[in-house]
Amino acid sequence: MNNRVAGISLFLLISIMFFFALRNSGFYQSRNEPYLTYRIQFEYFGMDTAILERLITIPLEEKVGSLPSLVRTVSTVSWGKSVTTLYFERIVTHIQVYTELRTIVDALYERLPPAVQKPEIYSSASSVPNLLVFSISSKKKSLTQIRQLVEQEVKSKIESIPGVAEAVIAGGSIPEILVCFNNDATSIRSINTVAIAQSIAQGHILTPGGFFRTPEKIIPLRIETRIPKIVDFLQLPVNINKSRIKLSSIATITTTERTPEEITRVNGEDCIILSVRPSSNANTYRVSIECKEVVKNVLDKSMEVVVLHDEGAVFIEVLLRLALSLGITFVLTLLVVPFFFNSKKIILTVLWYLPACIFWSLGVLALIRVPIDQNCI
Repeated sequence: MNNRVAGISLFLLISIMFFFALRNSGFYQSRNEPYLTYRIQFEYFGMDTAILERLITIPLEEKVGSLPSLVRTVSTVSWGKSVTTLYFERIVTHIQVYTELRTIVDALYERLPPAVQKPEIYSSASSVPNLLVFSISSKKKSLTQIRQLVEQEVKSKIESIPGVAEAVIAGGSIPEILVCFNNDATSIRSINTVAIAQSIAQGHILTPGGFFRTPEKIIPLRIETRIPKIVDFLQLPVNINKSRIKLSSIATITTTERTPEEITRVNGEDCIILSVRPSSNANTYRVSIECKEVVKNVLDKSMEVVVLHDEGAVFIEVLLRLALSLGITFVLTLLVVPFFFNSKKIILTVLWYLPACIFWSLGVLALIRVPIDQNCI
């Protein structure tokens, strides 16, 4: 009797240990990529590709070339955008790589012209397939309004989720401020409109304001100097010789929308497409759940949200099929075992042993940190 109690107690103790190990590890679908991948993106609108390569791409490649465990560098320059993708061996950690990249990128950015947009660092390559794809539409709001809402409220929250590399928005239009100079007014005053246009473009940015230094890293500080309203644009001063006039006296300033670079339609209806790209170490199931929760909480009920693609749901379907196959196996075993054994104790022991063996095997995998992903299953 004492041996039986001791055996049951030991079994329960080990099972509880495996339970907590599985709870902390869990089942997930891993990206299974051989390298840690980072993509660095600079934008300099309207600039020639040769100048972009000379100012940004080549200096960046020279700086990152000395980083340890760097395997390969791939760069592309087109349409006012410089994109450099870096592949690292997995012997280094994400935090170590990101900290070094952030320091290099910020140092380079400080030496670039003010019109260059703040660079972005993504923990994935541009060729990584999407983990989640949403279509968002509304009968009460225009595509431009939906896009603004998604960019301001949804995108930042999704990109803050661990395992998300980037949230990409497609469709709709981007609002812009259009400045049209009056040729007669500028000719009479001999005004260089190109110089004024460059001054406006370079001044309508976040201005560098120094650095905040910590023992671990250097954080650049930027001052909000962008012009918030079109009324403020109209009041901008223009110095001509010894006099000063308002920009509105030589130019017409209006709000407009940038011509859409892409048109997105689902079932014949215009919509906004929100795509979520995972990082190279993402737990796709957890990322999928958290992203859908963000979209559900932020967007109101007047918007129609459709999940077009969901890697997390695909993985859950695989788990359900696995559970179904194990259940069928258990039932078949229940039908076959009585033909070989007459003792009820032996039959119950065999039937109890099957699920216990599966549970303990998963617990051992969790304890030795073997990922219980789609490859393990």
